[in-house]
Amino acid sequence: MIDLKRLIEESDVFKEDYEFVKSVIEQVLEEVKTQKSQLNGEIELERLKLEKVKAELELARFRTSANNSETSLNGGETEASIDFDTLKEPIVSDKMFQTIDRETAAHINIRQSGDWFRPLQLGKECDLYFTSSGAEATLANIRTKFWIVNGRSKVKRVIKQCIKCLKVSAKGKNQMMADLASARSHSFRNCNLSIEAVLVKGEDNSKLLNWNLAKIVEVHPGTDDITRVVTLKTGIDVPSVPMLRKIMSDALEEAKVDLDDIEYVEAHGAGTQIGDGTEANALGQIFCKNRRSPLLIGTIKGNIGHTEASSAICGIIKSLIAFETSRIPPSIKYETPNPNAPDLVEGRLKVVTEPTTLNSNYIPVNSLGLGGTLVQTILKRNPITTENRERTNISIPRLVLYPATTEEGINFVFDYVQFNPDLPDEFFALLHKLSFCTPVYKPYRGYALFQEEKSRVTEIKNVSPNERQIWYVMTGMGCQWPGMGLDHMKIDVFAESMHRSAEILKPYGIDLLGLLKSGIKDDHDDRKITVSFVTICAIQIALLDLLKHLDVSPDGMVGHSAGELLCAYADGCLTHEQTLLSFYYRGQSVENSNIPQGGMAAVGLSWSQVQKICPEGIYPACDNATDSITISGEKEPLEKFVEKLKQDNIFVRLVNSHGYGFHCKHVYAAGPALRKAQEKVSVLNFLN
Repeated sequence: MIDLKRLIEESDVFKEDYEFVKSVIEQVLEEVKTQKSQLNGEIELERLKLEKVKAELELARFRTSANNSETSLNGGETEASIDFDTLKEPIVSDKMFQTIDRETAAHINIRQSGDWFRPLQLGKECDLYFTSSGAEATLANIRTKFWIVNGRSKVKRVIKQCIKCLKVSAKGKNQMMADLASARSHSFRNCNLSIEAVLVKGEDNSKLLNWNLAKIVEVHPGTDDITRVVTLKTGIDVPSVPMLRKIMSDALEEAKVDLDDIEYVEAHGAGTQIGDGTEANALGQIFCKNRRSPLLIGTIKGNIGHTEASSAICGIIKSLIAFETSRIPPSIKYETPNPNAPDLVEGRLKVVTEPTTLNSNYIPVNSLGLGGTLVQTILKRNPITTENRERTNISIPRLVLYPATTEEGINFVFDYVQFNPDLPDEFFALLHKLSFCTPVYKPYRGYALFQEEKSRVTEIKNVSPNERQIWYVMTGMGCQWPGMGLDHMKIDVFAESMHRSAEILKPYGIDLLGLLKSGIKDDHDDRKITVSFVTICAIQIALLDLLKHLDVSPDGMVGHSAGELLCAYADGCLTHEQTLLSFYYRGQSVENSNIPQGGMAAVGLSWSQVQKICPEGIYPACDNATDSITISGEKEPLEKFVEKLKQDNIFVRLVNSHGYGFHCKHVYAAGPALRKAQEKVSVLNFLN
């Protein structure tokens, strides 16, 4: 006899499931302990010991396959099989198949020959799923969805994991496919099962439950829990009508959905004789009592095959199409009803074989797993429609974002957008939500700008999975140019911020919006610097407000010169009004301090090099980079020095500083006036 406990403790294959195995065995032992006090005689005690052994053997059946030695995940060979030929076929204890009356998660691992059929490691390969058909094995009704990550499954995880499984690859040199009878699922028909068999490995994604294609009314049972594990007395590969009926009735009750509100059910319908019959009988017993018309049923599997771990999401997608079009897509390949389903034979259930009008606002979607485990998701139609709705009239290009596993996938979506100009705003909102997934599984990122009567602008990159930091860089003087910020006024959030700035500056005699429309004068000799100060400030405040509206949060920020005040606004130290007036008083203090004519210039040298060659009256002012320095000083010496640098073939360019030499001793004279003016801002802060 095999020492199962030692096998579990010593084998790499079993070690991650030890706690699961231990908990089940402890449950049986607890029952033994409870009953032991009530037993009389050694015969009854021996019977309970035998039940414990049978329970352990059944766990072994869960975790092994006949006559096989498995390859462990780390590449080493591990003898982890039990040769069932050496064991007498056990009479399995009913305790292993009683309903577990709690919400939990299912972990069942079927291992088959071939090193690519490896055991699942919980928490590491969370969505690995496989089965086989034909000569490889006869696992006719195994439909396990590994929707768990170290604990109870949740609604968001299940929807997420379903979408993860959309990337499907069939391995093993396609030998599995060669053994299939017809590579079709004939749902609810009187025929034997034949399905596709694939190896599905999931991928990561996120934030998909914000899609409002339809509302998930109920995923039984309760709150956001996704499934109840029901291990059935009728056997590990046979579902139970009473238990399926209970799950569906509980889901309807908790969702507060009346039976009369259900016109159509998207069934599991894998094409098995027993499974289809059992599901149909459960549907009939729940929905067909006192029903005036047949309950319409269907399944996507007859059309596209059994997509295994992604089959549930395929059923949901079909249901969404039915909601959008108010037409139920037909289930093909249905001819003769399954004789094991009397409600189907007698017409109380009707398989949809032609496009059929959908009048109901609810569609239950069934998905069956190993041991008859059922998940029923009840979808509710989104009452908001896009019919007869005018598309938002925007005067700026439409920005479309999309991630994908390939560059071709992104271009396909962009082509679809280009050739469907009447897509509603909701389409783009849903599309953009996909961009919030990690690049690990969607390495290609693309954006496109669409504008009427113009060719689209597209860029696609293969991005790094490592998160890149976001930093804000706030600028000071010298960046202004005619027309700056004018195009951004087409963006509502930006425009609202600029109007707020205009109202703040109006009592000070500054027409901000007029300046924006006429363009900031690029005059180096214009000593009225306040206008440039407040305009640069208002534009950057508006940009920060726009980024905040888009939920962009910086990892850090840096400000140059007057841009340091904008950092104070960005991190909440100063209000909109305080920041703008600080710029205003800064400009006024400089204008009214009788500072001599000066200037500034960018030079392509290092700080130490500039220090050595600067003439009297010229100073290194800003250390921008290892080979970029801004110099400042009096106007005449500065202009002569600039000409000399040009003659020496050194990069140099005058900066528009409105005739002032900032960041040197020439602006010291503005200090007292600025400090006095800042007291007004401090008082404003106190009042606020």
